[in-house]
Parts: sequence; C-alpha cells; structure tokens
Amino acid sequence: MIPQLKRISLLTTLLVLSVQLMHSQEKIDSLMPVRGFCIGAPRPAEIDDFVKFIGEELAPRKVNTLILRIDYNYRYGSHPELQDSDALS
Repeated sequence: MIPQLKRISLLTTLLVLSVQLMHSQEKIDSLMPVRGFCIGAPRPAEIDDFVKFIGEELAPRKVNTLILRIDYNYRYGSHPELQDSDALS
C-alpha cells in the first residue's frame, strides 16, 4: 500500500511541476520575447536544407533570432586569406 501512495505522490508532484513550468514559460515569453538559436553557417551545397531547417524546425518553435556563425565560411573581399575554399559568397 505504501509504494502505491509514493507513486501517487510522485505523479502529483510531477503534475504540479509541469503546470508551474508551463506557467513560467508564458511569463518568460512576455518578459523576453526573444528565442534565439546559434548555428554555424552552412556550406553552399547545404543552403536548401538549411532554409528548410529554419522553416520546419525553428519557425514552429517560435525562434525569432538566428545567430549565424560565419567563421571562415564567407568570401571576405578585403581579406581573402580568411576564407575557406568552399565558402559562402
């Protein structure tokens, strides 16, 4: 009998925590409406898949800020020594 009470108590605690978490998520969205995601820039051959990823994965999750890490993956006109051989243009 006691293990069953512990199980019910645990389920009740989890239910209360999940409701509190949902409520706190709503509060944070109203205070900080920025949902950011940081990812490395794709290779030129991967751009179509990258755009699909943004539309199908990030947009439904309300990601509204994308930090794109360029690194050496860009054709810098003023500093070509900084670019990778397969860089974006």
